[in-house]
This record gives sequence, C-alpha cells and structure tokens, in this order.
Amino acid sequence: MIVTSDLLAGATTLWQAEFDKLMGKLTQDGLTVAMKIPAGNKSVVTFNWLGAPPTLRTFTGTVEFGKSFPHNYSVEVGEQAVGLAIKEREFRHNTLDTITRHVAMFQRQALRYIDKIIFTQLGAGFTANGYDAVTFYNDSHPVAAGGTYDNLLSGAGSTLLADDSNGNYAIAWALLNTTKDDQGEPSGFVASHVVVHPNNRVVAMKVFVAPTVAAGGTNVLAGDAKVIPSAYLPTSTQWHLLDCVEEMKPILLVEDLPIEFTQEAANATGQFLNKVLRWKVQAELATGFGPPWLAVGAAGA
Repeated sequence: MIVTSDLLAGATTLWQAEFDKLMGKLTQDGLTVAMKIPAGNKSVVTFNWLGAPPTLRTFTGTVEFGKSFPHNYSVEVGEQAVGLAIKEREFRHNTLDTITRHVAMFQRQALRYIDKIIFTQLGAGFTANGYDAVTFYNDSHPVAAGGTYDNLLSGAGSTLLADDSNGNYAIAWALLNTTKDDQGEPSGFVASHVVVHPNNRVVAMKVFVAPTVAAGGTNVLAGDAKVIPSAYLPTSTQWHLLDCVEEMKPILLVEDLPIEFTQEAANATGQFLNKVLRWKVQAELATGFGPPWLAVGAAGA
C-alpha cells in the first residue's frame, strides 16, 4: 500500500466518522446521568443556578420570590489527550482494514474516559461537597426556607439485596421522592436508574429485572429502574438511585473542547524526519455535582 496524503486524508475521514458512531455508543451510560454544560472558553466555570428553583405558592397579596441563584459552585476544566503513532513502514505493510481495527480500539479506549470521569465523580459523592457546601450525599442538605433533607444511606441499612429483602431500595426510593424544594415541600422526583458496581449487577438484576422473586411470586419492582453497571465506581458495594429524566441531571460534564479525533498534518516535520504517522484524541473537560435532590447514594456497607 502506497502511503499518500490523499490516502491518509481519506482514512482519517473514515476514522472520524467511526469515532462519532462510537461516541454515541460508548458514552451513552455516562451521558444518561450527566448533563453537558459548555465552558464558554473558561478554565474555571462557576455555577450559581444549581439551587432548587422556586415553586408555585399561594398568593397572599404580594408575590414571593424564591432565590433561584443562591450558590457559587466552581469546577476547573482540565486538558486531556492521548496519541497513536504508527510507523510509515508498518502502515504500508498492513491492509487498511487491519489498521482501521487498531485505530478503532484506540478510539474505544479513549472514549471510555468520558464514562470514567462521570462515574468516578458520582462515586465521590460520599466524600466531596456539592454546591450547598455539604457532601453530595448527605443526611442534612440545607433548604432555603429552613430545615434539611436526606439523600444518603449508610452503614448496615444501605446494602442492596435480591428481591429488596431488606427494604433498603424502598427506603432509598422514598428518600428521593421526598427530597425538598426551596420551600421545604417534597419534590416528588421518581427514580429512573440505578448505578451499581459490576460485582452488584446480578443482585440489581434480581431487584429490577427478574419477573419473579426467589419465593416464586411476582416481582413488583421489575422495571422500576434501569440498571447501569460501572466498573468506575470506587467501591464494589455502593449504589446510586437517580432520576435521570429531568431537564437537569445529577452530574455535570463541563466541555470547553468536546472530545475529538484528529490527525497530525500530512506534511508535518516529525512525519518527514521520523517516518511516523500520528493521530490523537483530545478534549478539555471537567465534571462536577449537579442537583443532589435528583440522587440518593447508598454506601452499601
């Protein structure tokens, strides 16, 4: 195979199209629980709109205004990149199909980074603070009108068991449904997804997918939430009950440069001197916590 600039341009165009297809497949789970936010060419992005929006209330002669923007929560956008180098001789001695398969695996590994940072952020919710200055999962989230709400299960009362035999899923569901708005009223959010470590996947399937329970009766929880397994959760016992169908989502994915696949210029000095062809995947991304009232975290131990 003769390596020409036209051949490289054509191959790169093909690979960029395949990269876009892979992105839609491989980042689907992460983008289910995270909302994309443009950074707007900023290295530090501040979110002051994450508080619970004001809710409709009885008119008593004067319109009451809730505090829609009471918080300042910032995330710092970093740079990410990884490269692939193929010697020109190796490129020439292999078929384009063989090289395409190798490039596809390179792209696949790079795109897993999106899920990695999203689910790592979710797993950090037990120890890292969100916008309201307490840990994302906390039993005392402050409410604007006074009081608190709870979105944390911990200790022995937080394990997930088949058939929900210990009732912890029912407790988590109720916690999510009763997180509070700015006036301290129940929010009414309903769980749509549960994120578990692969070690807990079978248990989760028995709770949310199996048509029957171990004793033989109907599983009334089947279909109650969609199961997302992620190896990027930091512990094998934790699980996260989420409402991912709202306009906002529990995790922020901040993009200054969306993840992209590019080729080094065909006439680059390095290629000419070293006879090496180079491609890279790069991005400028960050993650943070969204609204805690859309999530309940269970430590599982």
